[in-house]
Amino acid sequence: MEPTARTRRFGSRSTWLRLSIAVLVLALLWSAAWFYMPPIVAAQAKDAAKNALGRELTLGRVTFRPWTLELTIEDAALAGPAAGAPPLFEAKRIHADVAITSLVRLAPIVDALEVDAPTLRVARIADGRYDVDDVLEHIAAFLAASAGKPPARYAVHNIVVRDGAADFVDRPLATTHRLRGLALGVPFLSSLPSEREIRVEPHLAFTLDDSRFDTAGQATPFAERGNGELHLKIDGFTVQPYLGYLPGGLPARPRAATLNADVVVAFEQRPKLSVKVAGTVGARDIEVVDAAAHELLKVGNVQVKIDELRPLERLVRLQSVAIDAPHVLAARDASGHVNLLLAAESPRGDAVPVARVPLPTTGASAAASGVRGAAASAPLR
Repeated sequence: MEPTARTRRFGSRSTWLRLSIAVLVLALLWSAAWFYMPPIVAAQAKDAAKNALGRELTLGRVTFRPWTLELTIEDAALAGPAAGAPPLFEAKRIHADVAITSLVRLAPIVDALEVDAPTLRVARIADGRYDVDDVLEHIAAFLAASAGKPPARYAVHNIVVRDGAADFVDRPLATTHRLRGLALGVPFLSSLPSEREIRVEPHLAFTLDDSRFDTAGQATPFAERGNGELHLKIDGFTVQPYLGYLPGGLPARPRAATLNADVVVAFEQRPKLSVKVAGTVGARDIEVVDAAAHELLKVGNVQVKIDELRPLERLVRLQSVAIDAPHVLAARDASGHVNLLLAAESPRGDAVPVARVPLPTTGASAAASGVRGAAASAPLR
C-alpha cells in the first residue's frame, strides 16, 4: 500500500509513538531533579566548604525548580571557631536563577543571584591572632593547590545583597565594630562573554559604627545603555586606628597614613562584559616601620591617577604616579644587619643610623622622572 501524503510528510505512527515516549521519559527525568537535586547540592556544598574552609556548613531547606532552574537555599550557616559559638557566616536565603546555557557551555552561568540577610562574625583574640586563622590557612592551602590550573569559567549576573551585617569583636580592646544595613548591587562578575539581561544597577550602602555610607548608580536603566557606574569617594580616612589588626610577623608595616580616593567603577556590557576602574587614589603623611618598630620610610604624599584598570582582563594603565617628600632611613645594627633587607625577625643589638637617602628634589629631575621628591638628608657616618 502506498503511504499517504500525510504519512510521508509527518512520519509513521510508530515514529511518533517513539518520539512521544522519549519526550515523556525526558520530562519525567527532568522533573525527578526536583527531588534529587537538593540533597546533591547540599552534599556538594558541605564537602566544598570543608575542603576549602575547614569548617562545617549546615543548610536548612534546599529547593530546586527543574523547569526554571531556580535553586534556593535557606538558613545557610558556616560553623564558628568552637562548639556552641555563633556561626562565622550565615545567610537567611540564597537564591540563584541558573541559565539553561550552563548545560551547553559546561560552566555555571547564573542569570540572577540574591543573598538575604548575610552576617559575618570575626574576632581578634590576641595581638596578631584571630578566630579565623584556621580558615585563612585552609584558603591559602586551597589556593596553592589550585595554582597552575586554568582559571575558573563562570558568569554571574544581577547580584543583589540585602540587609547584610558584620561584627568585628576586638577582645583585647573590649570593643566591637559593627556594620549594618549592607545593600549591594553588582551587575555581573564573569570570566565568560555573555549576553544575559542586566537589570541590577551598581549600588553600595552600609552603616559602620554609626557612620552612614551610600552610593548608587545613574538613573538610566542598565539595559538601555549597556553600562552602569558606581562613584566611590574617600576623603581623609585615617588608617591608624585599624593598624593593630594587621597580621604579626610582617617585615614592614605602616604606622600612620591618611587615605583619599575618587574613583568610578564602571560595569560595561557592550561590546563585552568588563569592569573598568578610573580615577585617583592616594595617601598622605605615610609612615612605615620595620619589624622592630624602627623608622623605615616617611612620605608626605602619594597620588596615583588611574586611566584604566580592568581587573577581569588583568589590564592597567596609569596616567601618573606622584610622590612628594619621600624620606628613607637606612640603618645598620651592631651585628651588621641592614634594616632595608626587611627581615621579619627583631634585629639584634642597637641600631646605628648609617644613611638617609633622599629622592631628587629639583623641579627638572622631578619632571624628567614623573615623580616629585623632596627630603632632608644627612651625611654618611
